[in-house]
Amino acid sequence: MNELDVVRVKETVLATPWFEDDSIEIKAGWKGRIVTQADTNTPCVEFNEEYRGQNFLVDLDATNLEVIWEFRP
Repeated sequence: MNELDVVRVKETVLATPWFEDDSIEIKAGWKGRIVTQADTNTPCVEFNEEYRGQNFLVDLDATNLEVIWEFRP
């Protein structure tokens, strides 16, 4: 996975968004973009306002992500 790749969540999980204290449910099928830490086991994914009314960042297990569009500079 690379930074700016678009990914889809394979299985629903609970995760805590950056800058928040409470976990939320990230549902299977949600699509987001890897924005940082692409080379780790838990890349940071940005989801847009479609899912919560505002953009948010969350670290997710790479094995639970499917790349659906690769960024090629």
